[in-house]
Amino acid sequence: MSEDISQLAAELKETMVEIMKVFEKELTAKNQQLARAEQQLLAQQQLTIQANDRLRQLEKGCGYQVSKVKKSSKR
Repeated sequence: MSEDISQLAAELKETMVEIMKVFEKELTAKNQQLARAEQQLLAQQQLTIQANDRLRQLEKGCGYQVSKVKKSSKR
């Protein structure tokens, strides 16, 4: 009987190791996806900052706000 229990315990341990390997692979893949998404968001944020800076430069250079031009062009 104790031999059966020992064998069962060994099988359970092996199964748990296999499950942990699968979880590790899944978590690694998800972490890589998150890292890529984070890089894309940071790149988009940087582009937005650059675009806003450029708009401010244009507003200063033209002497009026671009938003006013947008409003009048909608009419």
